[in-house]
Amino acid sequence: MRTRTCEYMKFSHSWIQSYFKKPLPKPDKLAEILTMHSFEIEAKGDILEIDVLPNRGPDCYSHLGIARECAAVLDYQLKEPVFEYKGSDLDTKDYVSVDVQEPELCPRYIAFLVRDVKVAESPEWLKKRLTSIGQKPINNIVDIGNYVMLETGQPLHAFDLQKIGGRKIVVRKAVHGEKMFTLDNKEIDLPLGVLVIADDKEPMAVAGVKGGKKSGISKGTKDIVVEAAIFNPSAIYQSSRSAGVKTDASLRFEHGVSLFLAETGIKRMAALIQELGVGEPAGKFIDVCSAKHSLASVGFTSRDVKKLLGVEIDGAEITKILKKLRFGVEEKGEQFIVNPPKWRMDINIKEDVIEEIARMYGYENIPLEIPVQTGVLPERNDEYFFSAMIRGLLAEAGFSEVYNYSFLEKGEEKLKLENPVSSEKAYLRTGLYEGLKRNIEANFKNYDTVKLFEIGKVFGGGLAHENERIKIGIAAGYLKDNEKKRQVSMELKGIADMLCTKMGITEPLESEIIKDNVCEVDLSEIIEKAKSNIDLSDITQPISEALEYRPFSKYPAIIRDISLFVPLDTRIEEVMDVIENTGGEFLVDTDLFDEYTPDTKKSLAFRLIFQSFEKTLTDGEVNEIMEKIMNALEANLQWEVRK
Repeated sequence: MRTRTCEYMKFSHSWIQSYFKKPLPKPDKLAEILTMHSFEIEAKGDILEIDVLPNRGPDCYSHLGIARECAAVLDYQLKEPVFEYKGSDLDTKDYVSVDVQEPELCPRYIAFLVRDVKVAESPEWLKKRLTSIGQKPINNIVDIGNYVMLETGQPLHAFDLQKIGGRKIVVRKAVHGEKMFTLDNKEIDLPLGVLVIADDKEPMAVAGVKGGKKSGISKGTKDIVVEAAIFNPSAIYQSSRSAGVKTDASLRFEHGVSLFLAETGIKRMAALIQELGVGEPAGKFIDVCSAKHSLASVGFTSRDVKKLLGVEIDGAEITKILKKLRFGVEEKGEQFIVNPPKWRMDINIKEDVIEEIARMYGYENIPLEIPVQTGVLPERNDEYFFSAMIRGLLAEAGFSEVYNYSFLEKGEEKLKLENPVSSEKAYLRTGLYEGLKRNIEANFKNYDTVKLFEIGKVFGGGLAHENERIKIGIAAGYLKDNEKKRQVSMELKGIADMLCTKMGITEPLESEIIKDNVCEVDLSEIIEKAKSNIDLSDITQPISEALEYRPFSKYPAIIRDISLFVPLDTRIEEVMDVIENTGGEFLVDTDLFDEYTPDTKKSLAFRLIFQSFEKTLTDGEVNEIMEKIMNALEANLQWEVRK
């Protein structure tokens, strides 16, 4: 069973039927058919409760969108609603002006004048359609706007022309201290930066979310300006969340509305106003558009379909399916060139098109087969590969990994977030120091010794996305051991050296910075130097060749500890190599568990695990091996085993 991704939306079966001459299957049967090809649907009388998937919101949060689905699945002829009207000689720009100050947040804004409106109760058929899906009728002007939104998916809003200050519509961000009374007479504080529709003095609406009482339609309204706009989905989501208001309009804008739909919505409203005789639509409207509506052509072959679906579908059948969905299809040799309809914002790559073919062909018609394995290994991701290697090495050295947010309470002004989640997370971090320092202090509540590391993104330079890199942070803290506190920088330096040795890096790391009890290194430098110094062929071969599995020993293990003094410049790996080469087959694991540095030498302590796969080892046998290890270590005259 798939995970639910959104709430059910109500659609009227009889309303959908109005787009077809041929009778639709009964609601229960239609729900069953569409569930097999489109969405999860439950029929409740005349109402279809449809779980419209988020990516299909732009075209299926509307009755017309669901009707198109029915037409494709049932192979019915769709009867399009009337989008054309005969406008008067009026020109909207002679009555009001539009100033879009935030084109990135509002790429298209249409303002449309209607003169001599007759505000009254809506006709019965209109009220019936609205109430059938839970909408409350208000008056004919407001109801027509809501009807058009429910039919086409384009939210509309009407302003009383006489109440627009300065006869000027401004799309801008709210400034500090602005407030607004909504249509339902609730006062809301407008958060700084929220997109609003204002006149020359004050906000009239929270853009794409909720209209204001100031410019609302009333019985005395004579002339109106209808808004059909396209807003940035993220901006509307933030506005809705910040203002604490969620509406049918905001839901649609949050999922994206196609640029073309603004004009479609305006024309449909004008046609209905003219049809119902409730006003005089202007012949010309204001259209401020800073973006172009472009739909990418998508190319694919029958082989692509076979590869993804595991079934061969005839080329003629592919063309038939796509044309039912109103796709433009052109065949060029073995390739299909597809142009999706302008309302399908979710079609971008060939996999999108093939998914459409699959659902219309019928998933039940695709036989169950085990996927054919190509045997081609994916290209190695260096960041992932080396990060995993470093994680393993640091864990073996006794360090625990932490994850911190990429945000800080204070930071560089150029890395301040425009819309922070909170004041405590207002800046992007430029390093890992602050987070690890807090982690150490927090862990001192429970531990005297804390060893942590983090591998995470940091930011710097100009725009954050232009200088984004990954850093490794290593931190150690000692609450009570003053000797280790003094030597923590040397300890961190030793750990950084250990990482370099394991990766075959012999030269110093230029990016290495040690501050207090935190060491930071750029992962990119480690990758670059490691790739040029280490032979990765053994560790990048196919898994089946690289991994060797064996059972756990059923015999008990014996643990011994050994510690020694060595010169400050001695690498840990040198000592481990002597121990492991001398320990023989019964030494199955060697771990460094303690390190500190007195004045002239450093002390290393290792835990050795001995175990046999054939018998239970005796203390005598292990003692004999330990004696050999101590002798081998002391063969280096500068090393002194502590006894």
